[in-house]
Amino acid sequence: MIRKFILSIGDKLMDVLVVISLILVFIAGIASSSETRSFGEGLLTFLVVELVGIVYVIVVFYFIYLLMDIRYILKKIEENTRKET
Repeated sequence: MIRKFILSIGDKLMDVLVVISLILVFIAGIASSSETRSFGEGLLTFLVVELVGIVYVIVVFYFIYLLMDIRYILKKIEENTRKET
């Protein structure tokens, strides 16, 4: 029952997780820049953390969405083969 519920709201859940992850990356950037001594060093630290974090989140969720699409395609292929037989 829980599995069917998670699969039915999977796309929306993934979208929410992407937004939460990006917010956490922003907070991590602010936290890491606040520990520096000068403004330039803090700004550079913030930008590097933001860039690396955003790229990481995009790549990870891209592969997760890719796996979800593969699962949907395999499910459609299985349904089509059942209808033909």
